[in-house]
Amino acid sequence: MYPLLISALIIAVDQFTKSLVIERLMNNADITVIQKFLSFTYVENYGIAFGMFKDQRIFFIIATGLIAAVVLYFMFKTYKQY
Repeated sequence: MYPLLISALIIAVDQFTKSLVIERLMNNADITVIQKFLSFTYVENYGIAFGMFKDQRIFFIIATGLIAAVVLYFMFKTYKQY
């Protein structure tokens, strides 16, 4: 049960931070946190890492579904052992 709760919490925090970024950075200039060291800039990536597989939406849907199925399978398989 705990792995599902932890997963749900991670997803919720991820979605919350994404909404903050869209709200505060999308139409604004950079936000500097520490001068010449840390600043945030809004950038959209339409692919995976470094823009690979750009505009391959079907590939992402299938890959995500397969990965989620494998992770859930191993989570429930491991959970039954305890």
